[in-house]
Amino acid sequence: MACRVGCTVIDIIEQQALVENAALQGRQLLAGLRNALGAHPNVLDVRGQGLMIGIELRQAIPELTRIAAEDHGLLINVTRGKIIRLLPPLVLDAAEVAQIVQGLAATLDSACDRSFVRSA
Repeated sequence: MACRVGCTVIDIIEQQALVENAALQGRQLLAGLRNALGAHPNVLDVRGQGLMIGIELRQAIPELTRIAAEDHGLLINVTRGKIIRLLPPLVLDAAEVAQIVQGLAATLDSACDRSFVRSA
């Protein structure tokens, strides 16, 4: 039974060209994020492979995941306090890539503005 399920999953991945889609959308997502966040004062680096993307921040923003979810509808993961890790699904499409880029740029702007106000 388990082998049958595994074979079916592989068939679906091949039929829907999910590997190719992940490569294409990953390139678009990485390019979009680099374009939108490249000059952001709190972003040190945007890197990735396929749909696995990491954004290294200059300083930690403790409320970043809450702001992303509540204000911009994004579920993000922050590791080591300063690395935003994105792992979107293989079925991601171009419209969703645009939403992620816009939402993440807005999230960082909001979070940095709030952090600045609190530290001033």
